[in-house]
Amino acid sequence: MGVITINGQIGSGGREIGALVAQKLGYDYVDVRILSEVAERLGATLEAVTRKEQRLPTRGGRLARLVSSFLERSALAGSAQDAYYGAGLSILLAQDYPQAAAEPITREDQIEDERYIATIKGVITGLADAGDVVIISRASNFILKDRLSTLHVGLVSTLASRVQVVMHREQVSVQEAETIAREHERARVAFFRRYFQAGVDNPNDYHLMLNTHRLSQEWATNIIVDAFTGVQ
Repeated sequence: MGVITINGQIGSGGREIGALVAQKLGYDYVDVRILSEVAERLGATLEAVTRKEQRLPTRGGRLARLVSSFLERSALAGSAQDAYYGAGLSILLAQDYPQAAAEPITREDQIEDERYIATIKGVITGLADAGDVVIISRASNFILKDRLSTLHVGLVSTLASRVQVVMHREQVSVQEAETIAREHERARVAFFRRYFQAGVDNPNDYHLMLNTHRLSQEWATNIIVDAFTGVQ
């Protein structure tokens, strides 16, 4: 019933390393885009996912059942068209840092910050309750900070290295990749400050901090797996 959270700068390898860790452990792998696709399968209107990426499938639709169960039992759940839990759910779960750290999510009306972060916390907590999962991003280290059998990993890297990763992943120019990296990091800092009154790369908020500029993805994966299995 273990849980690993991985948070870090865009291009520092969180998605790739997280997928490798999940594969080695036989765990589910969850990132924001997978959650948005789950919301779509649950009947929400998907309006924000524009790129397809290769990722590990969850075991037998377990993730969809977990999110569905969370919504069904939530006392806050609204109608099918509720901007918070209905058609807007996929938009909410698909928010990356630049959108999430901006103005509150809107449909006809605004959703207050408290409801927004309550949804993110509820979904991440529900996934952790089920266990055997690697959760990428979303300040999951703060949401699950007091949970036992959870390893919190932070990733950092140089701007130059991150730009190369973003170029490859997004198929953009060097200039565009650098702009994405800088803007995403500003938004990530704003997200942590806004919702958790915290910084992003404080070693005290993680069990393990890795510099992926100096580590291959395979090496970083092995370090995480060894650290996690060593305390289970």
